[in-house]
Amino acid sequence: MHKKAEDFNSLPQIDVSNVAFDSAKDESNQQKPDHLLKLKHLIKSKRISSESKIYIILPPVVPERVYSHTVAKGKGYLNYTPAGIMYIAATIRDSNIDQFSEDIHLIDLNNKILQNSVCSEEPDYKIWKSELSKELSGQDKPIFIISYMFATSKENFIEVSEFIKKEKMGSLIIAGGVQATFDPECILNEGHADIISMYEGESSLPDLFLLIRDLLDNVDSCLLPGSLKFKHDGTIYTTHVADRIDTLELDINEYYDQLEIGSYYKA
Repeated sequence: MHKKAEDFNSLPQIDVSNVAFDSAKDESNQQKPDHLLKLKHLIKSKRISSESKIYIILPPVVPERVYSHTVAKGKGYLNYTPAGIMYIAATIRDSNIDQFSEDIHLIDLNNKILQNSVCSEEPDYKIWKSELSKELSGQDKPIFIISYMFATSKENFIEVSEFIKKEKMGSLIIAGGVQATFDPECILNEGHADIISMYEGESSLPDLFLLIRDLLDNVDSCLLPGSLKFKHDGTIYTTHVADRIDTLELDINEYYDQLEIGSYYKA
């Protein structure tokens, strides 16, 4: 039985002073142990503890500068069921990681804006900020996964990321989705996320959270999660492509209830 650390501040620091690398070199040619060492160091620099909760967030789809409450009231925008984040949550849950399996929260900011436009007499696009603040109230060291599916949603992805960084300084931010996979270097270089989960998050995120658990338990893990990009000390690292997993058998029913899916038809 390993003694669990309350947070990373009580864990021994990783000494990377003897690890040399050429920042101009293609990181894909670097050794995997170096990748793992750097990833551990990055994770341990973040505010994470055994009490951390996971928040998986879908940002608004339509940017505020072109959003119309009139169009929204006429149900002119797509209010789709966010099945992708539901499957991500189910995959992490079914990994049976004690610290995280029961503390996964889904937040659909797109739905919150559309519902506000339809139901409020004085609709406010910025309602997502107060709603997100309310969801995060009392959470000291949350972990965030932000969905970034469309290039047209870049403004909203950035705004959500910056809001989180301001509200919960030092939190670990993971981005994933089609656009995140397409342009991970831009996201990392601009500081909008700490880690990019590329391709299918169901394949990479369970191993990432297993690594986080091992670090919290002060276990010297040799597990390098696949399909990740992250930036450390000015260099972007890419891990191997993770094996695909079958998601067809995952039970996502509890997340329908969590998202109050019965309200989606109203907007």
